[in-house]
Amino acid sequence: MARFIKQVHKKSKAFTLVELTIVIILVAIIAAVSSQFFTNVVLGYNDADLRVALSHSGRIATEKVSRELRNAMPQSIRVSNNCIEFIPISSSAHYQDQNLTYTSPAVASKPLPVSGQNSADNQLDVFNLNFTAQAGMNYYVVVYPLGPGSLNADPYITTNPGSLFNYVSQSFINAPSNSITRITMDAAYLFTRHSPMRRLFIVTAPISYCIVANRLQRHTSYGFNSTQASPPLGTIQRVVDDLQLNDSGNPIIPFVFTAGTLVRNAVVKLDFRIRKIDQLGNDNWVRLSHEVQIRNVP
Repeated sequence: MARFIKQVHKKSKAFTLVELTIVIILVAIIAAVSSQFFTNVVLGYNDADLRVALSHSGRIATEKVSRELRNAMPQSIRVSNNCIEFIPISSSAHYQDQNLTYTSPAVASKPLPVSGQNSADNQLDVFNLNFTAQAGMNYYVVVYPLGPGSLNADPYITTNPGSLFNYVSQSFINAPSNSITRITMDAAYLFTRHSPMRRLFIVTAPISYCIVANRLQRHTSYGFNSTQASPPLGTIQRVVDDLQLNDSGNPIIPFVFTAGTLVRNAVVKLDFRIRKIDQLGNDNWVRLSHEVQIRNVP
């Protein structure tokens, strides 16, 4: 009996055109959604990173200006346009105001030369001065400045009599205790008046902070000017960029100085607005308002 072997041939199945189209559409939708998701994640990260950078710039600006302002000499701060100027203190001490002879060793004192009280001199004695001059720096001796515009008590005007004159050197006159220091100036000089607390400052040349072309700049090495330059010349150091002087149509005053009185210290208000446009064209702002107390008194 013959055996018949029946072979069954299975037909191979494939995607139809409709199925392939559906798959392509689904893959495209998933890719688009995923792309948008990752785009939003990246943009969100960039936006957060931008805001962190703006905040960091703002902190740098306020901290740098505040730190130097806290060491400003009394009655030396002045503001013009978008610039603030002041004279930094290097050291301070109390000065001798009496004609006498020290006992160890027997040396005649050098009291502060004051107009109408004694003769001009290029030397004076101070007590417990903690100061070492740095090479290449110019220093000045200041006694009781009354502020800009106060004629011969204006620290920015080098008159004789006046309140500020060139420091040259110092020496101890009562070793080994070294509590009395004799300061030498570069010529005979008369100060306008005594300080009520017999206080003397050793200072360096003025410093200015200015906002120029949306950039906060530090200006040094330009000397003393009777009229404030805004901005001055000299050496320029960039601090931060993107500072704005107008916010939504309102002008911004970055530096406001309020003079001290008998019951409160002088205050400088800083108002810094930093703006940056992100990749989507959105405005990003950091607005910083900070007050600095000027604790030093004449």
